[in-house]
Amino acid sequence: LDTQVDKLRLLSSAIAKKSNILSDAMKQVSHITAEMQQKESSSSILKEENHRVGSELSTLRIEHEKLAADFTAASERMAASEILTQDMCKQKDAMIESLNNQLSALAKEKSSSVQ
Repeated sequence: LDTQVDKLRLLSSAIAKKSNILSDAMKQVSHITAEMQQKESSSSILKEENHRVGSELSTLRIEHEKLAADFTAASERMAASEILTQDMCKQKDAMIESLNNQLSALAKEKSSSVQ
């Protein structure tokens, strides 16, 4: 009977040790599960942030394309305006030269008629 009691005590002690090991393992599993849930939550937040930043980047690309088109159009208008200004200056210079020639001719006529 003592031998059987000793065996039962040993068996009970082994069961208690295994129960403690199992309890520790369950605590570790619970801790790892909590960490995984936290990482999944962080991953979800990062995915949302990445999506938001991607949308903003897309909007900025569209705005950049519009600004580039506006800049190109403005540059073309400036170039056309400069050509028009140069043409007007040439016309002005030609008109001044023509008026100077007419004044010279009138001055010659006047000087010849005075003599």
